[in-house]
Amino acid sequence: MAILIVTDNPTLNIGLRTIIIGEFPDITIFEAETLQKAIAVTFGQPASIVVLDVGVADGKNIALLDTFKKANPQAAVVVYLGDEFEYIYAFAKAGITALISRKSDAVEVAEALHRASQRLRFISFDIQQILLSDIAAGPENRRKG
Repeated sequence: MAILIVTDNPTLNIGLRTIIIGEFPDITIFEAETLQKAIAVTFGQPASIVVLDVGVADGKNIALLDTFKKANPQAAVVVYLGDEFEYIYAFAKAGITALISRKSDAVEVAEALHRASQRLRFISFDIQQILLSDIAAGPENRRKG
C-alpha cells in the first residue's frame, strides 16, 4: 500500500509521516507539493490513500481534484482543511473519503486513515459539530459550497 501526502507545510508533513509510519509500518509514502504534481507522482505509482492539504496552491481546485480522482480511481482522498471550513460542502460534494482539520489529533487522523484504507467515510468531530450547527441554523444561514 502507498500513501501520497500533498502539502507544502513541513510541520504537517512531519506530523502526517509520523502517524502514517506508526499505523502502517510497511507503507510507501510519496510526496507532492501541489495537486498538479500529485497527478504526475502517481502516474505509474498508484497510491491507495491521498492526504490533500487544502492550503497548497491548488488545494481548493475541485476540478483538478476531479481530474486527479479520474486518473487515480483507486485512491481514497483524505482532505486536511486546516481552519478553512468554508470548503466542507465543496469537498463533500466532490466525493472525498474523509475530512480532518487542524483540531484533529493523532488518534483522529489515524482513524481517518484506517477508514480511508477500507474506503469508509470519516469526518472529524469538530467538522461534525460545524455541520450539525449548519443544519440547525436553517437553509438561509447555511454555508455555501
